Amino acid sequence: MTARWSGARVLLLGLARTSVALGTHLARQGARVTVVDDASGPAQRAAATAVEAIPARALLGNTSESLLDDADILFVTPGIARSHPLVAAAKQRGLPVSSEIELVFSECPLPITGVTGSAGKTTTTTLVERILAAASLPRLVGGNIGRPIVGQISSITPDARVILELSSFQLEHLRRSAAIGVILNVMPNHLDRHPTLDDYRAAKGRLIEFQSEDDLAILNADDPASQALARTGDGRRLWFSTERTLNRGAWLDRDALRIATDEAEGVLCCVGDLRVPGMHNAQNALAAALIALSVGAPIDAIRATLLAFEGIEHRIEFVREIDGVRWFNDSKATAPAETIAALRAFADPVIILAGGRSKRVALDDLAREMVARGRVIILFGEMRHEIAEALDGCSRPIHSVASLRDAVALANALAIPGDTVLLSPSGSSFDEFQNFEERGHFFKELVGALRSVAVPA
Repeated sequence: MTARWSGARVLLLGLARTSVALGTHLARQGARVTVVDDASGPAQRAAATAVEAIPARALLGNTSESLLDDADILFVTPGIARSHPLVAAAKQRGLPVSSEIELVFSECPLPITGVTGSAGKTTTTTLVERILAAASLPRLVGGNIGRPIVGQISSITPDARVILELSSFQLEHLRRSAAIGVILNVMPNHLDRHPTLDDYRAAKGRLIEFQSEDDLAILNADDPASQALARTGDGRRLWFSTERTLNRGAWLDRDALRIATDEAEGVLCCVGDLRVPGMHNAQNALAAALIALSVGAPIDAIRATLLAFEGIEHRIEFVREIDGVRWFNDSKATAPAETIAALRAFADPVIILAGGRSKRVALDDLAREMVARGRVIILFGEMRHEIAEALDGCSRPIHSVASLRDAVALANALAIPGDTVLLSPSGSSFDEFQNFEERGHFFKELVGALRSVAVPA
């Protein structure tokens, strides 16, 4: 038992998968844990049942300030904004406010590699995990990738590599940085949660802000925001780029992905040999190679994994071809920058399905890309009118429908042999679905149910 938590009165705000893992970890260390949430729906009731089995106390529909009277510290799950009244009240009282990730950073006995960015986090983290597996290197991978790891740090093996995917929500409470901090890119996103773009960028920057000269920052030389964040922290710098030649780091040299560090140098593969489309995936591959090499993976394992990697679900995922029409699921594209990257991954104009719930970011760049690379534009969900306004006066056919189901039906009616239909929403899923995974699965079910109308020869 850790003396730090023995007898501590812990208040945890937000009932979710993270709160169950964190509550279990703290209770095992002797803390008295209470988990609370504003909501009291089915998801919260299910989480409350898991919390009570810890055992800990769960309170639904109650986040009153009086709860702080019996608390030594407030932990906040990633879904809770810093502007929440209970968080503000705790800070006003001088009560410590922390998070699962900050606890992991303080208690993990091994160096942590953290990966963040507006786009590409999960793909890059997954690539690193598979490279380490190919090299038979022990690893612990978690964070925003959907695996809370707080309960595993006490049993971690001393030779493991700890790799965390980290969102801005997980970074905003952080007061220490990763030994290896990776910022893939920073583009407008989550402005429905962060009050300003500067606040969002600052949250990303915390991953390297507190680094010492013994630490390492891996950054995107093509991304202006990443270049600006490079001025924070004292860590060494390694860069990756698909637009310029570098002396050290990883870059695209004509059609070859090349790497040069203290550990190794050479050509990784040709960009055309990657199985995942798009220049953004070449950037992910370069970043993953730098990370893997920095934590001890051999270059041969990196090469083999990059060549074998076929992508992950909901990221420009091929669903099926029917009547000469190819359907792709990019449900993870919850911001305009991600949809722009997806559109650029295809050589020919596509039928684009976009919509969902707005994150209140500018749509001008998205509109230009849709006009340039969309044959037909189908808008759905809450933000369909917002995107339509940005597209006002464009020369492409634009259709507006209420739901994703309606969008798939219309795309199927309009598509002709040779077309590509791309679901790449640019908005969050919460107007119709619990998360982007549920939206992607529903899209695949709809596409899977389409019947061929081809006439037999």
